[in-house]
Amino acid sequence: DEAAKILRERLQPYKPVDGYNECRLIETIELDVKFEQGSTKLTEYSLGAVKTLAEITADAMRDLKKIGRSIQTIEIHGYTSSEGDESLNLELSQQRAATVARELKKHGIDITVQAVGHGEDTRYLRYKPDGTEDPAASRRVEVKFILDTSW
Repeated sequence: DEAAKILRERLQPYKPVDGYNECRLIETIELDVKFEQGSTKLTEYSLGAVKTLAEITADAMRDLKKIGRSIQTIEIHGYTSSEGDESLNLELSQQRAATVARELKKHGIDITVQAVGHGEDTRYLRYKPDGTEDPAASRRVEVKFILDTSW
């Protein structure tokens, strides 16, 4: 599909998330952002990373429009490690995903951007080779781009 190829090429600087690109209408990347400890405030570096993603997304949207396609939705998925209170981690992951979504909107992304928090859901934790959790790797933000299906 030409639209998926365009999106994949635009997202090339980002690390793809294995196993989540279940069909050619979805691309998922890991966004290199960090938050201040126990906070929803993005670090200065991370503010720049979100701005860069917004610019790349806008370029992809322009390219897709040329072939009559579009990005239908962007989902921001927030994850935490299993350290701390489970309910607080779920809330924190949701709030962090919402922070990234708001930042994208501030930079002109005018399509639906949804925030989803997963907290410390064990299905999404990351592990070290010795089988123990890798807390730093578990704390992350993934961005899922869902292409339109009107073709």
